[in-house]
Amino acid sequence: MAIALPLSAMRYRLMNDYSADWPFWGDGEDAGLCAAGTPALPADLEADIRAWAACFNDQFSWEYGWPDEETTAAHKAEGERLHRCVQRALPEHDIVLNYWERSVR
Repeated sequence: MAIALPLSAMRYRLMNDYSADWPFWGDGEDAGLCAAGTPALPADLEADIRAWAACFNDQFSWEYGWPDEETTAAHKAEGERLHRCVQRALPEHDIVLNYWERSVR
C-alpha cells in the first residue's frame, strides 16, 4: 500500500548510477534522474552527497563490483548516514535509499 504524501511533498530515491554526479531520482511520473541541486540541500550535505557519488563512480566496477569488503562496507555505511541526514534536512519529503551496489571482486 502506497503512502499518501502531502501535495507539495515529493518522493526521491537516493541511488548511485554510473556517471551520475547527483544521485537523486524522482519517483512515479518523475522517475528520472533529478537535475543537479534537486532536491535543494545545505551546501555541506550537498558536498557529502557528491563525494559519495564520486566514490561510486571512481571505485565501483560494472563488471566486478567494489575492490574489497572494506570499501563496500564503508560506502554502504556512508550512504545510510547520508540518507538519515537528507531525511532530517527535508522532513516534508519521502527519501528512499536504494542501495543496490553490493558486489565485491
